[in-house]
Amino acid sequence: MKPVNLSASLTSLTRFLIDRVIPHHCPICYREMTQAGLCHICWHSLTFVSEPICESCGRHLPSSGPVRLCGACLHHPPLLHQIRAPLYYDGAGRDIILQVKYADRLDLIPVIARLMQELATPLITESDMVMPIPLHLWRRLSRRYNQSAEIARLLCRHAGASQKFMAGHLYRQHHTASLGRFGLAKRRHILRRAFAVREETRPLIAGKHILLIDDVMTTGTTMTSAARTLRKAGAARVSGLCFLRVR
Repeated sequence: MKPVNLSASLTSLTRFLIDRVIPHHCPICYREMTQAGLCHICWHSLTFVSEPICESCGRHLPSSGPVRLCGACLHHPPLLHQIRAPLYYDGAGRDIILQVKYADRLDLIPVIARLMQELATPLITESDMVMPIPLHLWRRLSRRYNQSAEIARLLCRHAGASQKFMAGHLYRQHHTASLGRFGLAKRRHILRRAFAVREETRPLIAGKHILLIDDVMTTGTTMTSAARTLRKAGAARVSGLCFLRVR
């Protein structure tokens, strides 16, 4: 007779009882549910970036063809090797990230990680280091955490590559204004020398493929500025991954 795993049986029973006594709720709209996760209404409000996409910047292409590059990347190849995002900045995706950034909803980080994991795992596997886009010290003190770092840390753990998570090598040396109200040219000017690499970590970066992770990409200026800093420090290649991208 096969022995009974008492510990596993008790765990299953405990989980069953908790599910019956304490119902699940959608973490966005708080609608009561029978199991954990997003409710069907919030799920269907997510807008996924669908194929075909530009192999370089990750934008959706109107049609597939032999050349999988958008017009912008053909004329001006981006500094980053590739950029990917699973979702557009709208619907429940926007609600999730705004609650994480401004309402201390760190409980939503695992939701974000689950939505990013399919894209993230191969990118993490191909890279040597994973770095979050850093916040300036003053902004981090006011917010108490860097949401991009929390996302990157969990993605690396789920990919079985926690050792690749490297926070602190790249930092913001200037406190910049919020970029939301500025256009592309102004963003580039503000971020021109916003990032820096610590001198003692330059030998670790030299020749490496680095994956940058951020929460939202609007114009790509922030990620490009960070990538330029890393390339100047000796990185061989820099790719980017974000949770949401603005259309």
